[in-house]
Amino acid sequence: GMIGGQTVDLLYENKEADVEVLKLICSLKTGALIKASCKIGCILAGANDKQIIAAETFAQKLGLAFQIDDILDETSTEEKLGKPIHSDKENNKSTFVSLLGIDECRRRVVVLTQEAKECLDIFGQKAEPLKEFADYLCNRDY
Repeated sequence: GMIGGQTVDLLYENKEADVEVLKLICSLKTGALIKASCKIGCILAGANDKQIIAAETFAQKLGLAFQIDDILDETSTEEKLGKPIHSDKENNKSTFVSLLGIDECRRRVVVLTQEAKECLDIFGQKAEPLKEFADYLCNRDY
């Protein structure tokens, strides 16, 4: 997934990608890393098939929410982020923010985060730290 996502990402350098292409790139790159971590954790803990699927869906939604949050590249400072800001715009890179605007991206991040957290209900109280982590990612400013 990572190699495929990077390949698609490179194919769209200096070209305008649509939202579906960005979703594909995110699911193959960041989403795949989070998904693998969640699935491996479930397998090692002896989770059943329904729990594994729930964890994978959580990871997919959280990964997409994390990537949609390109908002920080537009609204934060270099000091807070610890890296140059506006780099996507300077590199002529399509982002969710450039295609959808900041307000729509914020709305989608909130919705995806809520949906991701609901996927974890199957785990009961044990999932609270992951739900808190999802909220942290949703509300971060760096």
